[in-house]
Amino acid sequence: MSNGDTIAAISTANAMGAVSIIRISGSDTSSIVQKLCHKNIKNVEGYRLIRAEVFEGENVIDDILI
Repeated sequence: MSNGDTIAAISTANAMGAVSIIRISGSDTSSIVQKLCHKNIKNVEGYRLIRAEVFEGENVIDDILI
């Protein structure tokens, strides 16, 4: 792994629950969010919470907080 890598990790227990947390960081984070959520976060200030939807094709498959 190098300093320019984008990484993701599951941050919650491997169990059934209402909320799961996935952490992602790195230079490709905004393009990954754009692909999954159809939302541009490049100009969002830090330490902000944004509601979004995850898409599979044209279908919404989940609601998320970024």
